[in-house]
Amino acid sequence: MHSHRGMRGFGGLRTFVLFLLDQKPARGADIISELSGRTMGWWRPSPGSIYPLLSSMESEGMIRKLPDGRYEITKTGKEELEYRLTSFRGIMPFGEAGSLKAIIGELRGYVAYFQDEPEKVKEYANDIREIINELETILKNMK
Repeated sequence: MHSHRGMRGFGGLRTFVLFLLDQKPARGADIISELSGRTMGWWRPSPGSIYPLLSSMESEGMIRKLPDGRYEITKTGKEELEYRLTSFRGIMPFGEAGSLKAIIGELRGYVAYFQDEPEKVKEYANDIREIINELETILKNMK
């Protein structure tokens, strides 16, 4: 039914667009900013990749363009997103964690990032200390 399914056609950017538009309508520029923010700047798609993709997805009936320029997901797009989230759970870079084990894995990833980029996180030292204290409180209260 969907020729773009399967690992070869995973299409991380396509999946992200569907994921984001399932939450709320957005313009292409909003999608670029959101992806950049969720990946802490590691992945910022260019307008040359986003807008042709949006056009293609619109032609496929996965999304539709609203009069105000924002795009929204369609029923077909929601079905494709569900398939992708189910089929590729655990490898999605932006979705909800599927388990506590996945959350711990994400936390380890952030710690590694903090170690690699200490200057970038320096201004958040107090926030990090608060989080550490909250986690220590949780651990202390376990019996």
